[in-house]
Amino acid sequence: MPKNDINKLSLLTRQEALGILFQLREKSCRFKELSGNSFTKSKRLKELKEVGLIEYSVSEEKKGKPTINYQLTKKGEEILSTLDKLLKELTI
Repeated sequence: MPKNDINKLSLLTRQEALGILFQLREKSCRFKELSGNSFTKSKRLKELKEVGLIEYSVSEEKKGKPTINYQLTKKGEEILSTLDKLLKELTI
């Protein structure tokens, strides 16, 4: 397996990565709504966005401050669907 592919797979095993993906499967979330510490969460969101598993949208709130909402991409949904199938196969 090429090293680049191993690096991509290792992203899913990093702290909070799967937790973020599973939370976003339920609904889009703002940064503060996602579980985990801010430093790690910020790092994982950036990494997950770079590989195309999540995206974000920016909207204006009443006070003029932008609100950023994170959501899964189609690719992110497909990865979680594949993980579900894998977990079913591994269940004894």
